[in-house]
Amino acid sequence: MLTVIYFLITLGIIVLIHELGHFTFARLAGVKVETFSICFGKPLLKWKDKKGTQWQIGWIPLGGYVKMLGQEDMPTDKKLKELDKDVKKQHFLFKSWWQRFSIIIGGVLFNFVSALIIIFCLFQFVGVPKTPALVSDVVDGMPAQQVGIMKGDVISKFNNVEIKDFKSLQKELMLNQEKEVNLIVLRSGKEIVKSVIPVKSGKSFVIGIKTGVSSEDIKKLPFGQTVVETFKDFWSQATTMITGIKQLLLGERSSKELGGFIQIAKVSKESADGGIYNFLYFLAFISINLGLLNLFPIPVLDGGHIVFLIIEAIRGKPVSEKFYNFFAYIGLGILLFLLVLSNFNDILRLLGK
Repeated sequence: MLTVIYFLITLGIIVLIHELGHFTFARLAGVKVETFSICFGKPLLKWKDKKGTQWQIGWIPLGGYVKMLGQEDMPTDKKLKELDKDVKKQHFLFKSWWQRFSIIIGGVLFNFVSALIIIFCLFQFVGVPKTPALVSDVVDGMPAQQVGIMKGDVISKFNNVEIKDFKSLQKELMLNQEKEVNLIVLRSGKEIVKSVIPVKSGKSFVIGIKTGVSSEDIKKLPFGQTVVETFKDFWSQATTMITGIKQLLLGERSSKELGGFIQIAKVSKESADGGIYNFLYFLAFISINLGLLNLFPIPVLDGGHIVFLIIEAIRGKPVSEKFYNFFAYIGLGILLFLLVLSNFNDILRLLGK
């Protein structure tokens, strides 16, 4: 029950942030927002504001949407010319290219900005987690022990990439997976080169080392440094996801690693169990991921709509209805396939397969 509750909280917050982005830029552009919905399906709760927008919460927790006046109309529809002037002033399609672009990109911007704010507040008021890549112990029979890595060693480089803390080591392990890598290990002031092949453990890739974590590993930094660390952390999370997707597309990673709603629910519960710091950081992580996914040039997603707008800017006129519908169906098919695949993977994990 707690897992379900934390999932609903996580999904609700992230969807609310994303849709608020579309809503805010629509209102700024003077577009009438007819419906603002968290979740899909028949409304369980609904109310209207003074500007006529119906706010509602549906019963199917798979996302949300903002419905604007004219958003579903086709620019080529001859009936648009017959609309009243007052209607045209609030109609999505009668807004300038830049206004429509801002409305579409608004959800992603809100995801990114909210993630930056959450990370900054955590770093500024609690501290920046800096768990050193100091080996407090090695696991018997694992790659680290086999190549002679010892308790007390400090891992300073990973394939020439500087390792500042345990988090950056985990990132490099995930990106390189089961490839042989070279580690620079500091032992008694001397550099030692070790070649090791990570192995898979659950959804992670490890070499079999343990590191001690204490409250001293969360450090408060001056304001300027906190800002820098915030953007570095944001960039690290974004590039890690992009690299992971690239590896999936190139076949370097298995599609079985994709996780769906069950996986999100599980990690939501685990992060909440770790305290408010971990849960808020997880929200920032999900917000970044949602923003990036929505930028993919797939029709139906924000990125797909942006592509259509760019084509319109180049051609000087919108794409045809036939062209739009054809690629919209392809995009919908891709999304449904990924939805089924990711949740099927979750079911297999629950069954231990």
